[in-house]
Formats: sequence, C-alpha cells, structure tokens
Amino acid sequence: MAVVEEFSPTTPEVIPAGRQREWGRLAASGAFIAYAGLIAVVIAHHEPWFDEAQAWLIARESSFRELLEVLPYEGQPGLWHLLLMLPSRTLPYETLNWISGLLGALGILLFLRKAPFPTPVKLLVPFTYFLFYQYGVVARNYALMPLVMFALAAVYQKRHRRPASFGSLLFVMANTSTHGFVIAACFLGIFAVEALAEARRTGWRARRSDVLTVGLVGLAMAALAYAMVPPADRTSGGDVMVVQSLWDFIRVITGMLKGSLAGELRMLPLVLLPSLWFFYRRKVLTLYVLPTTVLLLFFAFVYRAPWHEGVLFLVWLFALWVGYQSEAPEDLIDQRSRKMALAALVVVCIVQIGWSAQASLADFRNPYSGSKELAAYLKHVGAEDKTVYGVHWASIAVNAYFDENLFANYNPPGKPAYWMWSERNHMVQDFEMIEALQPDYIVFPVKVSGMEEEAEESLVSYRQKAVFWGQLYWKGTIHEPDVYILYQRKS
Repeated sequence: MAVVEEFSPTTPEVIPAGRQREWGRLAASGAFIAYAGLIAVVIAHHEPWFDEAQAWLIARESSFRELLEVLPYEGQPGLWHLLLMLPSRTLPYETLNWISGLLGALGILLFLRKAPFPTPVKLLVPFTYFLFYQYGVVARNYALMPLVMFALAAVYQKRHRRPASFGSLLFVMANTSTHGFVIAACFLGIFAVEALAEARRTGWRARRSDVLTVGLVGLAMAALAYAMVPPADRTSGGDVMVVQSLWDFIRVITGMLKGSLAGELRMLPLVLLPSLWFFYRRKVLTLYVLPTTVLLLFFAFVYRAPWHEGVLFLVWLFALWVGYQSEAPEDLIDQRSRKMALAALVVVCIVQIGWSAQASLADFRNPYSGSKELAAYLKHVGAEDKTVYGVHWASIAVNAYFDENLFANYNPPGKPAYWMWSERNHMVQDFEMIEALQPDYIVFPVKVSGMEEEAEESLVSYRQKAVFWGQLYWKGTIHEPDVYILYQRKS
C-alpha cells in the first residue's frame, strides 16, 4: 500500500523587522549618496544669475547695521544673508551654490532619517524638482526652507511637550523668506488655538509653557514683520502681476497649485482630492489649508514668481508627513485614504523627477547665465582699468565676480556693488546719455527678446564685441533669456 504524504502548505518567510530596518537604512544611505553626487555634478556646471548674486553682494558688502537697512528694500528677512556673510568675505563667489547644495543635502539627510513614509516612497522624494534643483542647485534663500520644514515636521508631534523647540524652529522658519514667515505665522496660530482649547480643559497653569511660547514667538515675529515693512521709496524689479478679475484669480491659484504638484490641470484633482481626504481623516486639514490659502492670496494680490510654487509643495509634503505619523483608527477607510495619499505622492514624485532631470541636463549642457563668461572676458581684457557701463539691474550679476562695483555709471566709486531697489538708485541707463559719455565698454543684459534693438539704434559709436548666452531653465522649458551683450567703443 502506497504511503501518501500529508500536504502542508509552506508558510511565506517573514522578513524580520530588524532586517527590514537595516535594508531601509542602506537604501536611504544609497539615496543620500546619489542625491549628493548628482547635485554636485549639476552645481559644478551651474552659472548663478542676478537673484543669486544679489544676496552674495549684499552679504559681502554690508555690516550688520547696513544689512538691517537694506533688507526692507529686498522684501525678505535676513537669515540667508547672515549665513553668507563669512563665506562672501573669505571664499570665491563660486562657493555660493555649494552652500545651497550643502543645505539641500542636510535637509534630505533629515528627511531620509525621520520621514515616516514607506522606504520605496521615501527614496523618490529627494529627487523632486524643488528639493533637488530649484532649492538645491539654484542658490537663494529658499534653500533654507526644506531643512527647517523637515525639522518642524520631525518635532511636530512633540510640540506641546517641547514648545520651546517648536517655537524656536518657527522663528527660524519666519526668517528664511517672506513665504516662510507666512507659514510660521499660520503654524503658530494653529498652535495657539490648540493651547487655548487645552488650557480651558486642564487649566492655564498646565499650559503656561505653550502660552509663553506663543507670546514670545509672536512678539519676535511681530518685530520682524515691522522691520520688513517696505520703505516709501522702494521700487520693484518688474510687474507685480496683481489679479484683475475673479477669473484671473482662479487662474492664478490653480496655476500655482498645479505647478507645485504634478504640473497638469487635469492631474490636480487626482492628486489634491485624495490628499485632502487623507488630511481630513488624520485631523491635519487645517495644517495644510490655512498656510496654502494665505500663500495663494499673497501670490494673487502681492507678488508671485514661478519658483514660489515650491513653497506650496513643501507645505503639502509637511502635511503628508505629519498626517502619516498621527494617530488614527486603523479601519478600512483610513487604510484606503493612506494608500491614496501615498499614491498621490508617488505620482508627484515621478512627474517632478522628470522636471529635475530636464532642468539639470539643460543646465549641464548650456549656460544658465551669461554673466560668468562675460566676467571672465572682462578680466581678460583688463576692464577693471577701463570705463565700463552697465545697463539694467541684471548687469549687477557681473559684479559678484569682481572685488567691487565694476560699473562707472553706478554708485562710483566702489560700493555698493549690489542693486538698490530704491528711487535713490540713479544708474545712468539712457542710451543717448551713455553715447555722449563714451565709456570703453557697455554691458547690456537681454532679459526679454527684442531688448537689444533699441541699443543697436542708439549706440552708433559702438559695435557688438561679443554675446554671452544664458537661459534660465524652469522645469522642462526655458523661462527667460539671461544673455549679455558687450559693446565696445569703435576706435
């Protein structure tokens, strides 16, 4: 009689939790090394433009007192400028983007160590467009925001146990940028409401640390806001782009929202609605909606630029982080909302990684700004010993490569080499007057196609000596030219 062996299904091998954590750490380390290596390659081929040069020049030439006087004209707090003060006095200008890259790497390191998302999702986030390129490669005050935002997210669950740490980070965030100030003010308001509700339930004595934090940080931020009030003689670098109608308002807010996430209008509800549902389920909806609404109103009625979309992305990522680690009933609905929110994050990551690749490759292959090559040429021909005129605020980007102001028609002699957004700025820009004064060279930046036609018609005693090409890249397209034409006086 044949013996029939009893069939026993095999139990799938369960990977121990310790080994999963080890693999997660190894994957995170690999992602960090890849981020640092890739961003270093792009930075090595990046040419900073005016926005990047302006902060470096202000930091290089200002005392602390002078910085306090200049910042209201810039419309930004001064943490970025303070950070640049020592490097700008001791290191070459090319160091600037390595500083922003280092800040970006520190923010990503904190994200990879502390973010609660599943490892496969977490590995995608560092290479998104704003974290990698716009706030990593391009060196502006926004480079500070991811690091501070991730630090806030890491301590958010302990905010009422460690209110001093939370409040200190809020004040640091308020000093990163105008948008950071808005975010910090909204978070402080939410914290104050929570503290008030808890104090009514348990008594004021139990919440005195929260109340003290709200009071001190609130006063400090009020003082900062007062110091940043624009002076009466402040001028602007271009059109403010204030909305003119309800349709224009809708177009602006939808444009900024879709640009901050997946780029396409048809993708916006597929990403935003699952996120909002998840935020509602995890009781963090206000944490996203309040700062996002205030920022959108700011963009609509005060000022906006394409790179400000990244601030909205950071708020969205922050709310996902806090929501994902908050306590919630483990029911089927919650599981679905979490999975849909993660799916939305993956979609955004995939789209933005494409933007990062496109912008990085374009920056690698072509000049981002023509100012660097122009400065090298001017040094080659000994322009420091000749009369050089600059036209337009963008020409100031060239000054960052020289020890002092190069242009004889702007604040002679010497300082300041940065651009003053003031009615007291009397840079000679009239072509007929420049023609009469007969400088040796004229630096003419082309920021809009066709600007050079007026120069060609007016500067009859000059010839084009050279053209230095540059293009500001935005995601997968060219945002605007950053071309410099050098005119030389005919002999």
